Amino acid sequence: MSCEKGGVRTGLPNAALKSSCVKTAPAFKRLKRTLSKLPGLERAYLFGPGEDLNLLIIGEVDHPSLLQMVREAENTLDRGINFLKCSTSEFARRLDSGDPFMSNIITSSPPFIDRRNSKGSALKR
Repeated sequence: MSCEKGGVRTGLPNAALKSSCVKTAPAFKRLKRTLSKLPGLERAYLFGPGEDLNLLIIGEVDHPSLLQMVREAENTLDRGINFLKCSTSEFARRLDSGDPFMSNIITSSPPFIDRRNSKGSALKR
């Protein structure tokens, strides 16, 4: 399976959510710094409303490594993180087939992390 869903922690108290609002620049920087360490990561998108963060991870990322990074980020931010991990080829296939979920994510906001230019990836969506 090329796309995998995951999440590590839920049910954080409201006070913790308010105190760790992800819209603050330091929180975004910490999350970006943590995720940028993942080997094989091509792009990451933040998407959707809700108390937890939702991430679309694109690339050839090792699932156990991703889980460890997500746990670190959750502990740092004191906030739950859900993710959908897709290989580059599966992501391209889903876009080419007109998948509205994927299309909505990439048209709603720019990538949170984008390594395509630095690696010269052929996928330019």
